[in-house]
Amino acid sequence: MVAWSNEKQKLVVVEDSVIKEFSTKYESLSDNFLQQTRKKVTTSKSLRKFKKRILPTYKFHPNLLNGFTEEELKKIMDTHFEIYPNLNIENFDNSLSNKIDGWFINDVMELGVTNDGIVYMI
Repeated sequence: MVAWSNEKQKLVVVEDSVIKEFSTKYESLSDNFLQQTRKKVTTSKSLRKFKKRILPTYKFHPNLLNGFTEEELKKIMDTHFEIYPNLNIENFDNSLSNKIDGWFINDVMELGVTNDGIVYMI
């Protein structure tokens, strides 16, 4: 298996590539997350609280909220997109909101916001 090396500017074996550096950092982050989770999730109440924290949250642009209800926007997000929680690695007690100011849906529609309102492109 090969991957890209930034230093050599060519494909090299995985052990010599940028993936090795990334995987080391990822392992450290995931181990830290699991340790924090094990410490905090000890009862069914804390499990419910944890699940609530890791569910995706949305922060919609105000102009989107002028054109749609929050329920409509959440339904669009849950139906058309796979959104995962943005974990706050500085503080595992919470997750960050997914900031949404528009969408591009598979060459079907683009919806964005400007200072003047919502822009649809079909």
